[in-house]
Amino acid sequence: MEMEYMEFRKLAEDIAKLKTTVPRLELFNSICADHKLNERDRFRLAFLAGEIAEAYAE
Repeated sequence: MEMEYMEFRKLAEDIAKLKTTVPRLELFNSICADHKLNERDRFRLAFLAGEIAEAYAE
């Protein structure tokens, strides 16, 4: 059975809160809202930001 999108999104945000600090997630959501990013671009931005953060951590 496939999850509805909003349930899936809520689960993803709950997992993100466990992996990051809540203020960071709120900042990310605020940035996405300010730039009116769609879900595809939100994912791309999150992925790219993760790649950049990982590169700086090395």
